[in-house]
Amino acid sequence: MEKQLRILLLEDLPTDAELVIDELQLSGLDFIHKIVDNEKAFIKQLEEFRPHIILSDYSLPTFNGMEALSIVTQSFAHIPVIMVTASINEETAVACMRAGAADYILKDKMKRLGMAVRTVLENHELKLQKRQAEQALQESGRYYRALLDQLNEHVIVLDRDFHITDVNTTFLKKHGYKRSEVIGKLCYEILHHAEKPGEEDGHNCALKKVFQTGRTETFLRRHVAKSGDQTWYNISMSPMMNSNGKVASVIESSLDVTDLMRAQEEIKKLSTAIEQSPVSVVLTDIEGNIEYVNPHFSKVSGYSRAEAIGQNPRILKSGDQSAELYKNLWETITAGNVWYGEFHNKRKDGVLFWEEATIGPVLNDQGVITHFLAVKEDVTEKKRLNQELSQVQKMEAVGRLAGGIAHDFNNLLTVINGYSEMALAKLSPTEPPAHFIKQIAQAGKKAAGLTQQLLAFSRKQVMQPRVLDPNQTIQDMGKLLKRLIGENINLQFDLANDLPTIEADPAQLDQVIINLAVNARDAMPDGGDLVIATNAALPGQTRAEFASSNNRDCVRISVSDSGVGMDEETKSKIFEPFFSTKEKGKGTGLGLATIHGIVNQNDWTIEVVSAPGKGSSFHIYIPKSKKQMTPPVHPAETSMLYGTETILFVEDETEVRTLVSGFLKQAGYTVLQAENGDKALDLVKNQKIKFDLLLSDVIMPKMGGKKLADKLKQQRPDLKVIYISGYTDETISRSGILDKEILFLQKPFEPKALLELIRKTLDAAPENQTPTS
Repeated sequence: MEKQLRILLLEDLPTDAELVIDELQLSGLDFIHKIVDNEKAFIKQLEEFRPHIILSDYSLPTFNGMEALSIVTQSFAHIPVIMVTASINEETAVACMRAGAADYILKDKMKRLGMAVRTVLENHELKLQKRQAEQALQESGRYYRALLDQLNEHVIVLDRDFHITDVNTTFLKKHGYKRSEVIGKLCYEILHHAEKPGEEDGHNCALKKVFQTGRTETFLRRHVAKSGDQTWYNISMSPMMNSNGKVASVIESSLDVTDLMRAQEEIKKLSTAIEQSPVSVVLTDIEGNIEYVNPHFSKVSGYSRAEAIGQNPRILKSGDQSAELYKNLWETITAGNVWYGEFHNKRKDGVLFWEEATIGPVLNDQGVITHFLAVKEDVTEKKRLNQELSQVQKMEAVGRLAGGIAHDFNNLLTVINGYSEMALAKLSPTEPPAHFIKQIAQAGKKAAGLTQQLLAFSRKQVMQPRVLDPNQTIQDMGKLLKRLIGENINLQFDLANDLPTIEADPAQLDQVIINLAVNARDAMPDGGDLVIATNAALPGQTRAEFASSNNRDCVRISVSDSGVGMDEETKSKIFEPFFSTKEKGKGTGLGLATIHGIVNQNDWTIEVVSAPGKGSSFHIYIPKSKKQMTPPVHPAETSMLYGTETILFVEDETEVRTLVSGFLKQAGYTVLQAENGDKALDLVKNQKIKFDLLLSDVIMPKMGGKKLADKLKQQRPDLKVIYISGYTDETISRSGILDKEILFLQKPFEPKALLELIRKTLDAAPENQTPTS
């Protein structure tokens, strides 16, 4: 009997159930219990709870004790049942006992319940022991041909023609036959339901062999009972000699080894599962010495099974975790509990990896710890992905913040920068205010640049791509780069000939190269070499994920320095926003984050190759373009920026509207103003004004710029339109403004840039309108 009983109580009255439980507890029994009151719950708990004993009421509203007893005797005969009821008479009690009940207790005599439970379980235990003893006797006993019915083994006697001449009662009971149904029949008909010998398991061949050689044969055979149930037997065929010394018949004795076969099969399955498990399994003795490891342990750790056995798991220690962790682990498992935790371990080759582990004790039948079992999963990749997800979420959060402030900030910068430029144009450089206004203008430009950096790394920057010659773009930046990096750094260009063109936003590409150059400069405080190289890269030379996308060729732009280099930990963080290796106050930490944002926004690819003391190389892969380059547009002379046309200017921000209207009027234009689309339509309709160009903000209350333009073009299909906005890429995209045939200028902008675009648009034929840089 196990120390703690599992008792299933079939009772529909809570008060009666409580009475039974109280009485059991008063009797001193140590038990756990489940209470059910219907057939479905009863069957479920028989299968899941696996009770040692069942206490059943005789009568329930939808179910009764006899029905419960029938279910138990048919499918769970190993579980004894005691009837506990107030509605049972002597005749019914006898019927219950005949049906298989172990005992019955009347509810008015509950005092003997505890003793009855003990007695029933003890008798049940004795029966079990007796059964086990009989099985042991069957396994160890010898087969004697003259005592068929005295054996508990299944015994049949066969003649030379395979007829059954005798059989013991054990066989008949096991297979569900009557003697008359077996005697004289062919063995293969009875045992295998076959029509001729030799159809199943080779047993007939073995029988023939015994008749021929006179030697005993043993083997395993599968029996099929009349009911169709299959059982495995260990078969022994022994010859019986006649007076002439010839084999007259054969005694076949069978030992039921079905449970053994099933156990061996379960052990085989378990062994196979452990050997093929995708997690590491380690078994140690109570001192912690390894006795077994599965193949996955060797795969993860690098230690073969031969190298690991006899060692202590401390061979995997990396030194990165505290002694307190290991102390807690040991105290937990030696106390008989299971420990859950995470290890930062080290492979045989020195590579670090992370494992989630579950370690617990293995107990023998007496509850004594004999071994410790550890099941561990390599979660290095999972942690890396979680870190990447955290990084993405962090960048997305900063991106949302950047996008949220971009519109208002860009409007403010448009006003600050615009008025600064207008003021400087009216002042002599030698006048005292000019210096202060110049500082304001420079600060405004820096603020605009910072906003663009925030939007770039968060991939919310408005892109205006053009077909570019990458070599020409880099060469045009030569003087600027030399000024940025200083004289102590040797700038070299290694530009391949006959490069294909690329399609990119020139400002973004410049931003990438400048930020990489500045980053390289900071990595070489004592000077060094900075090499900017280009070459045509084949798909096989890019990262796998880039190479597999559309199998396209690309241009590789490489920026390499001879600086201090980076270790793996630093490399893993360089694209994080606000991460910087510079001294506090000497960097924003947005340079490489900006590059990463631009690369992702354009679906380019970036690779970083670096090691401490060996410099760094950043490789940018950009798909080649199938389009032809358009001739460069040279900046217009100041005198060419003026005009006399009429411009309808629609802008909801008063300060921006006042500023832009002011410098448009200074440039000679007639300006009609409206604060949103609705008022612009009213202005055009009521005053019947004529104008040459619509200059409109994209996002405005009531009616935005795109909808306004569409309505005006219903009357004037050839209307020329320029859009401006301080919103981010995704907001503008939702408004349908980023189509390449539409002219768009991102805030903050300088007055000269707007005047150039206006002049170019007014001077162009309607069908030749193209976006500007």
